[in-house]
Amino acid sequence: MTAGILHVEVIISNDPGTFIRTDLIQQRLSGCLSNKYSFFPTHQTVQTSDDGCPDTNHISSITMREIEGMPLPSPTYIPREDVELQIHVYRLSLPSSNAGIAIETDELSNCLSVSSLPDSNFENEFNGLAFEDDLQYSLLHMVTKSLALDRPPQNAGKAILLHGLPGTGKSSLCRVVAHKATIRLGSAFLSSCLIEVNASGLLHHSLGESQHLVSKIFDKIDEIAFDDRTLCFVLFDEVESIASNRLDEISRESGNNEVLRATNRLLAVLDKLSSLRNVVVFCTSNLVEVLDRAFLTRMHLMQTVSLPDLKTRYHILRMAVAALLEQGQILCHGSTCPESLHDYTPSADSEMHWTARQIAMSKIGHHAPGHGSYYESVLQNQDPVTNFVMAKSMLYSGLACLTTDALLLAMCSDGLCGRTLARVPAVAVTLASSARPVPRDEAFRVIYAALRQALADGR
Repeated sequence: MTAGILHVEVIISNDPGTFIRTDLIQQRLSGCLSNKYSFFPTHQTVQTSDDGCPDTNHISSITMREIEGMPLPSPTYIPREDVELQIHVYRLSLPSSNAGIAIETDELSNCLSVSSLPDSNFENEFNGLAFEDDLQYSLLHMVTKSLALDRPPQNAGKAILLHGLPGTGKSSLCRVVAHKATIRLGSAFLSSCLIEVNASGLLHHSLGESQHLVSKIFDKIDEIAFDDRTLCFVLFDEVESIASNRLDEISRESGNNEVLRATNRLLAVLDKLSSLRNVVVFCTSNLVEVLDRAFLTRMHLMQTVSLPDLKTRYHILRMAVAALLEQGQILCHGSTCPESLHDYTPSADSEMHWTARQIAMSKIGHHAPGHGSYYESVLQNQDPVTNFVMAKSMLYSGLACLTTDALLLAMCSDGLCGRTLARVPAVAVTLASSARPVPRDEAFRVIYAALRQALADGR
């Protein structure tokens, strides 16, 4: 009996005029991966050139994602016999694609946007996001299960409110969950799109015009969602602008009738959309305490998105440092050599990685490396490393490298939001000096100083 489903995402090339049988790729690749791996990796992109699959010339990438049905986060390696592979083959829409839906006026386009899914921008965004307890996967599993039901129950997860402090990644989380749900549901729908409504911009017009604009926005959403062959995700960003507590508005002497009408219309639209099996509604809010009670009762899930914990901060900073390294902005010099590791005894978690590597190499007839050689080879392939447990092991061993730099920076940046963590390293290194690339030690100092300043400023 398998422990769960290991999702495998396969992006195929956008070759114009080429017809590709995705079902055949799924069948062939399942056998190829099972023959290649005794232990399947998770959250890793794997090589396509030596898989023995005849379709590799059409495949852009193969990524082993999470294991559904097991507690999150997924283990780094899982025995082949413990999971069932579920392979999703898809093409990415071009960034300029608007799902073939016309937005008639500039006024409307300022508050409404429509994107085809899956989208290449969201693919990159997903790879750069990190949330505590792998929240993105928990939401993804809930959404895909609710959409897979022919007659979902009333509380099936079709209306989701994410709330928390600004900069915690709520809007980005909604976008990437919509993107990944489209991939997972594959052939269940003919097409998929994301409709984004900038709620805060709807009421910034003269009296009467706001109500007219709100009506046009909601009419457009009705028009798009009416086609049940299209999987439709609707995102109301900063929804408190059109869903604030109506009792508070009435009690004020200067109560805003436009807000009252907008809230009433929003509630009616939510009731209508909740009955459609092809629609999921996301809402985000920085001020959940001001939201209307009737609006809150229509949400199937209300999820707090907190400031990032240590593991999440490490992954955000790791991505930022890796991008600077790829762009040639910082210099990764010889201090990455793990000289002190030869006498190092790894932790139990770290031992698991090394043991898995030993088993995997013995299967293909290679000599299993010692601890020091193993971590040296890891750093040569990727510094900073993606795995948090391995990063801790390297730090505790006394190693000095980009991996340990990113982890140390994460340890001293508690209280910063994800948006600040992602932005600060690039800004700090850009302002560091005129010399390029910036040496690793100097880059660490300037990023550390910038993070501490951001904490002092309360960002």
